[in-house]
Amino acid sequence: TGPSGAVGMAADKDHRRNLSEQQLSAINTALGRLDNDEYGYCLKCGEELTPRRLDHNPAVTTCIDCPRGA
Repeated sequence: TGPSGAVGMAADKDHRRNLSEQQLSAINTALGRLDNDEYGYCLKCGEELTPRRLDHNPAVTTCIDCPRGA
């Protein structure tokens, strides 16, 4: 692997680290919501999240009808 390959590998490693940190943050936020009896509800509209949605992503914060980024 040449210098450009090493740079690409380092960038990929940084990307994976950032993604892991984001996922860990989302999980910790979900755990906090669970502790406060707020878990399982959309942060935008307050509707209950479907079990299927939570099974797919336990850290999800919005229902299927609301835009992400709450």
